[in-house]
Amino acid sequence: MIFVLFCLQVYCSFSQSLITNDIVNAESRIHIHYEINLNTSTIDFFLNGTVGKGWYAIGFNNDYPGMPRSDIIWIRYDKNTGVEVADGYAGSYNPPDIDCVGGLSVKSTSVVENTLNVVVSRELKGQDSQDVTIRVDGSTQYLIWAYGLVEGGSFSQLQIPQKGGAYEINFKTGNYKPIKNNKKILWILHGALMFLCWGVCIPIGIFMARFGKKYSFWFIFHRTIQMAGVMFMLIGLIVSQYMQRGISDQLNTHRSIGILVFILGFGNPLIAFIRPHDKTSKPRKIWYIIHFTVGVLGVIFAWVNIVLGFNLFETSKTPKGFSIIFIIYIVFVTVGVFSTEIYKRIKNFQSAKATQEVK
Repeated sequence: MIFVLFCLQVYCSFSQSLITNDIVNAESRIHIHYEINLNTSTIDFFLNGTVGKGWYAIGFNNDYPGMPRSDIIWIRYDKNTGVEVADGYAGSYNPPDIDCVGGLSVKSTSVVENTLNVVVSRELKGQDSQDVTIRVDGSTQYLIWAYGLVEGGSFSQLQIPQKGGAYEINFKTGNYKPIKNNKKILWILHGALMFLCWGVCIPIGIFMARFGKKYSFWFIFHRTIQMAGVMFMLIGLIVSQYMQRGISDQLNTHRSIGILVFILGFGNPLIAFIRPHDKTSKPRKIWYIIHFTVGVLGVIFAWVNIVLGFNLFETSKTPKGFSIIFIIYIVFVTVGVFSTEIYKRIKNFQSAKATQEVK
């Protein structure tokens, strides 16, 4: 479904004065008007948008120009069920959680000449932890808008936004400026760096240590490519600090696994530095088991986290299938490793058998 977006226009009313502002967004097909009444400590929002089966959202956030952790006014329209309005909380870019306490008062809803008109009111002060207080002290906040499609007949079936944007706005003065969100570039960079680390460098280094010892340069190659992988991981970690401010359960899971992967990935080179030099000693065998196990566990957890990351990144405006392609890649690598391991064990068995026959 295609929505036809107009411009975003904001009006602010304080006591007897009305502050009018025109916020033009060429990509936006919704029109928003708000009026603040200091006498009643309420704010009224007027939303106009082209009708169609889909949803609109207006969000408020104190420290992040995006839907995650925003107090949301959700408006869903379907020609069969009509207009529905809900007070929500966006924990992430996934479908919203409906605020059980609520704080919205729906004044009117109508559809006139193919245009959806909704008027809602709420108190300036938040009612619970999922509400954001609309400040009129002259400080700035973020006003977010978005729209998308609905797969079914409830708010829980809202799809990820097709389009959205944000403004840094002073609700008292009406001053604003659009926010350019470059987070998508950071997501791509973060994902690429982690793939280079855990999808390429670390697996190749482990493979070389396990199956490439017949080559004289195997250790130098192993150490070099492992350190390159660690560098990619460190840069990817730094990038992630600039893109993780919107926290959700799914993002928390991705971040928690990421911390574990970082500990394993950074700790294994440190384990390598305490390698016992006597190759035939028991401590050396124990060390090898630990070093190899930590490396393999790091790869496994990293692969799981990369799939989670792809699922977080894929939206209606992003080509889907990255996670599927990566899973196919994992299967390919795993089959290759196990085949090589089986081949190595068969060769070792045949070699031992031939030696025994000679004796």
